[in-house]
Amino acid sequence: DDEATTREKIGTTVAENVRDEGERPNIERALLALLGVESGVDSQQLFGAWRTFFERLADVNPVVMVFEDLHFADQGLLDFIDHVQEWSRHSSITIVTLARPELLDKRPNWGAGKRSFSSIYLEPLTSDQMHELLFGLVPGLADKAIAQIVARADGIPLYAVETVRMLLADGRLTLSDGAYRPTGDLDDIAVPETLTALIAARLDGLNAADRSLIADAAVLGQSFSPEALAALSGVAAQELESRLTGLVRGELLHREVDPRSPELGQYIFVQALIREVAYHTLARKDRKARHLAAARHLESLATDEAAGALASHYVAAYQLAGEGPEADALAAQARLALRGAAERAAALGSHEQAVGLLEQALEVTKDTAERADLLERAYASSFEGLDPQRDVRLAEAALGARRELGDREAIANAIVKLAFAHVASVGDPSRALELVSAAWRNSATSPRPLRGRA
Repeated sequence: DDEATTREKIGTTVAENVRDEGERPNIERALLALLGVESGVDSQQLFGAWRTFFERLADVNPVVMVFEDLHFADQGLLDFIDHVQEWSRHSSITIVTLARPELLDKRPNWGAGKRSFSSIYLEPLTSDQMHELLFGLVPGLADKAIAQIVARADGIPLYAVETVRMLLADGRLTLSDGAYRPTGDLDDIAVPETLTALIAARLDGLNAADRSLIADAAVLGQSFSPEALAALSGVAAQELESRLTGLVRGELLHREVDPRSPELGQYIFVQALIREVAYHTLARKDRKARHLAAARHLESLATDEAAGALASHYVAAYQLAGEGPEADALAAQARLALRGAAERAAALGSHEQAVGLLEQALEVTKDTAERADLLERAYASSFEGLDPQRDVRLAEAALGARRELGDREAIANAIVKLAFAHVASVGDPSRALELVSAAWRNSATSPRPLRGRA
């Protein structure tokens, strides 16, 4: 929607669900900031305003918030879920998160110390359960074929489901009365050893045009819009729609039709692993070209909402470029995109994400002045109470860069920031005093005194 329509819809929604007129302006501005329409909202107020909105919904009816594939979430979303869990204990809000174990790589303490937190681990299925699953999927599947699949699945239901999809794509199964039926003898089927090989075999069974289309889509991400895919593939909209319908029918993609979903109208890979396998079928050169095409499409949209995606495409293109002038140019583009994404994340209160983006920018930055600026920006976000030791590390690195540049006022400011980190973050005022005293002594013996500001 355009800005006027967006503002009207948000205003109507807030008016319908928030009874207290005094709360409405802050909530409305916070929701508009999330959509990239409003700016200048204090990041400290955003989480509180969003949370209050859901609490007001819960005043009328119980609210259930379901987050699928949370292992793909950015740190800002994880922070917000933690915030709601901590502050909304007395509201009728239930949060359900579904994730693979990789979530704990991002957030090792996920759920630790939280009240009313329950964790359920899904173990691999037993052989009997796999037999039951396969019999339910394909009632007529031969015992020998079932034994082959079960032996190689290692209790992973997705392996069984993907095998059935492969047989369906090969025409060896048909859908009849809501169940898959064999069209011939399935006593002896070639089942790939691994799930990755199985998916690769499914993709190999597509015609060349559809394989290329799936690879283009994989570059765009787990979900993508038809407009983005058209821009990347160069396929006309009418032809693209019919081919996407075929890929949905082949159960490689599905289309989001839930009107409540922010991805309404977008296409989504049925499984993340399908996208991963399709992506790696492309040569490095082809991947780089497609990432650049995706970045240029996002730039044409002229919206801050795509800042994170834009940065990820430029970073990927840089990583695939090798060394030389092209890589240097891509590094510059990646830095600009990462800084923009970090600014948006910080504006939305996602300071952990902002620090991560700025640290990525540092990895592609050689210029000392630019490194100093990035380090100070990262320090400012890190100082929002996330990681005291990191506050000090970033402040020390920024001071080192400033000393290398030799700007005395900038050095003084960096010393003040580092001293402040020792006091406010790690509670070590004696170290802060040492730093400031040493700087004062050096200033006293210097022809030009140091002048810093907090």
